[in-house]
Amino acid sequence: MELEIKQQAICLLWGLVFGLALGLMYRLLRLCRKRMKKQWPFDALFALSCFLTAFIYGMKWAEGRLGLWEITALSTGFYLYTAFSARLFSETFRRLKNF
Repeated sequence: MELEIKQQAICLLWGLVFGLALGLMYRLLRLCRKRMKKQWPFDALFALSCFLTAFIYGMKWAEGRLGLWEITALSTGFYLYTAFSARLFSETFRRLKNF
């Protein structure tokens, strides 16, 4: 049972979207971590969200499998957020930090 090219492209695009969402969540939790003394709850929340995102992505969009390409798509989306989008939102996050 093989996936068609269109299904593979959609699957990889959703991986990028979920990776971008994880990058945004990481950035928001990072603001919370800096204000609190106990940082492990935020780390645990991020790890749980990564696990749930990978699970839901694998079940819904990758037809029950989570292989190397799917993990690469999630990682690439996360990297794209941290490399490019974070710079665009840095002023907004700076204002939130000082709020």
